[in-house]
Parts: sequence; structure tokens; C-alpha cells
Amino acid sequence: MIADPLAVSATETPMGTTVAVAGEVDLGNHLPLRDALLLACARCPAGGRVVVDLTGVTFLGATGLQLLIQAYEACVHHEVALRLVATPGPIPRTLRLTGLLDGAVSLVVAVHE
Repeated sequence: MIADPLAVSATETPMGTTVAVAGEVDLGNHLPLRDALLLACARCPAGGRVVVDLTGVTFLGATGLQLLIQAYEACVHHEVALRLVATPGPIPRTLRLTGLLDGAVSLVVAVHE
């Protein structure tokens, strides 16, 4: 099965990078997101932050969760904070169940008006 296309964009700011993701994140399409996250962590100045905007994500499979763990580890290595942004629903619930949010990574739940 081929995963739906994934849209990934990165915007740099003086304090770090925001990586926006839209679509399904799974084994069949994860490489652009992996590359964007690892590059954002490496380029971010120490003390800065990488924000991963998951508000456009419709499915986050095990591969997507693994990518977020890799991003967290890369951010720790580069002394950078990792913040996740998601809309209410299954994505934040999944992230909480994995334990990824247990004090290591912050999650902002965005409510669209």
C-alpha cells in the first residue's frame, strides 16, 4: 500500500525552525519529514527551538512516532527544545499514550476558530 503524499515545509526564524506537516505520516512517505526534522534540529541555534506543526496531519503511524522520537534525540544532542503543535483529536491522544510528552517534549493543542 502506498501512503498518500505528504507535504512538508520549513520556516526558519531567529529562534529556530517551524516544520509544518500535512497529510499521512507513514512508512511509505516519511523520508522528506525525517530529513526536514533532522536538518531543523542541526541548524537551530543552541537554546532555540524546533516547532513541529502537526495540525495538518491526518494519520500518524508508528513510523511517524519514531520520527518524532528521532527529532527529540537530535534536539537534545544540539541543545534545542522540541515543541509539537496539533489540533484536538487522535494525534495528541496518540502522543500522550506513547509517553513522548512525559516532560521531555511540549505539546500545544491548537484550536481552529
